[in-house]
Amino acid sequence: MIDERTARPAAKLAELGAELGPPLPENRVAAFEERNGIRLPDAYRRFVTTVGNGGAGPYRGLLALDPDLRDPQLAGTFRYGPDDLPGMWSWETTEWAYWDMYCGTVPLARQHDIEWEYHETAEPESRLVLSGPGRGRVVMVDASGDWFPPIHHPAPDFLAWYEEWLDDPRSRVHRYGSDFDRPGARLHDLRAADPDEAVWAAHRMAATMGNRVTEQAPPNFCEGLAGAALDAPSARVRGAAAWALGRVRRDVGRYALPLLRGRDPRVRRIAIRQVAASAEVDRADAEASIRGLLADADPDVRAAAASALRDVAVLRALLTGPDRRARRAALGEVPVLLHRLPDGRDVLVRAARPLLRDPHPDVRAAAVTAIGAAREHVPWAGPMLHAALTDPSAPVRRAAAGRLLRSGDPSALQAAPVLLADPDPVIRHETLYRLGRDGPVRDRAAGVRALLADPDPQVRAAALHALLEAGAPPPEDEWAPLLTDPCGPVRHRALRSTLRAVRHGGPGPGGPVHEALHRTLAAPDRELRSTTSFALERTCTAECRPVLAAALAAEDDRVIRHTLGKILDAISRDGTPAGP
Repeated sequence: MIDERTARPAAKLAELGAELGPPLPENRVAAFEERNGIRLPDAYRRFVTTVGNGGAGPYRGLLALDPDLRDPQLAGTFRYGPDDLPGMWSWETTEWAYWDMYCGTVPLARQHDIEWEYHETAEPESRLVLSGPGRGRVVMVDASGDWFPPIHHPAPDFLAWYEEWLDDPRSRVHRYGSDFDRPGARLHDLRAADPDEAVWAAHRMAATMGNRVTEQAPPNFCEGLAGAALDAPSARVRGAAAWALGRVRRDVGRYALPLLRGRDPRVRRIAIRQVAASAEVDRADAEASIRGLLADADPDVRAAAASALRDVAVLRALLTGPDRRARRAALGEVPVLLHRLPDGRDVLVRAARPLLRDPHPDVRAAAVTAIGAAREHVPWAGPMLHAALTDPSAPVRRAAAGRLLRSGDPSALQAAPVLLADPDPVIRHETLYRLGRDGPVRDRAAGVRALLADPDPQVRAAALHALLEAGAPPPEDEWAPLLTDPCGPVRHRALRSTLRAVRHGGPGPGGPVHEALHRTLAAPDRELRSTTSFALERTCTAECRPVLAAALAAEDDRVIRHTLGKILDAISRDGTPAGP
């Protein structure tokens, strides 16, 4: 039923003569949600069930929601909220192979590509956030994952975002822009703008200047951001402005010096790093300004100041103190200082070691990360990481597994049986990913093969990939079911792995895998059919002619038709495979 909020965009669409696809039935949306373990944000859900699904919309049009989609990534947690200030964001979002960079979101609209640098293109698109602190908001991301971090649109939900497009005549006639062209708060009115608008503007400024090699903000621009970081009425805006300052120019130490006296702990913490990294600020002046923050009321500020000044005594006091936040903050600084201060390494590691038994899981996880950074220098660090693999908390086990698997140490392979049996699918998946890439899977083929029947579909696909990469293919009756798995992304990955195996000589025609490939030629997904046609190019015989001819007659994609035609032309009459 259409309510007041959905009635407005419906009426505006009718007035404009714009068309949407038909609304989705409630039962199909409910089935989609149950299948993927999610609940769509209310504003978007009401829109697609009462107004329409896909069609007229911002930029290249509103993308339709596929109610038959099955994708484990939808149930992930989108890592960044509207007020988060990303660091090395492209690394942070891909820390675990299990999750895509933008898991926990669904695509809404493709924006126009932007030439970011010479011959380098950003691909902005709008996505709806399904989880995390930004749930229900629309976020602009770079589909290529290279050029700018996620930027949340200031609209509070999908309907407000969509109505902004309906109310702006310029955006309706200009399909080739992006959110970077959107009118909004500018530098001079950051202090007076609505906080959501101002935060969006600060992120946009950081994106357009921060990732470009050839551009740096002029002094007056940096002064404006520094002023907003000190004087803006909203703490959210002050934090965003301070963060943006460090992104728009390589060295902002002189502009950040006044921010060390800012009223917000977040601003002071950001300023410490900016001043400490500066080559323009006199080192003695910088250290004198930062030293006063060793007694700051906020433990995160004290830890950042101690790290900048390389003050091991202050960090040790924070590590051994009663404040949980202080322990966590100090542990976050330990990995950096272990490399900067060889002489203080022993003191820091000894202070961090007892925190592996801290009652709080987040502190234990931070302690594992800190100890893991010292494993090259501390002989007992490795055994401690192995012991942490049995911690009852999944985040602690993830921290230990991540350190072991990414270290390149052969001893990490000794933990493979424990990791492959971990109840956390993220750890099982990461172990398979690393074994398939770096490790001797053949030695553990039985344990990996068992995961072809794992309850998690992504783990099943990773197990097949690891076995095929190692040249230890499983029996075809265990392999073939993955090629028809109901989970789309898993089926895609299994097919890509199969294509690689086919190019290296297997599997041959006539078996369960070959029959599964035949059935996939009738899949509704064009990419599945395309990958399958390439896989069949080397394995089909004359017995396959009826299946291939039927697929060719039903196919409407000219590239796939061309591939199928080539196979039919190449199959010899005596039944031998088509060959490369």
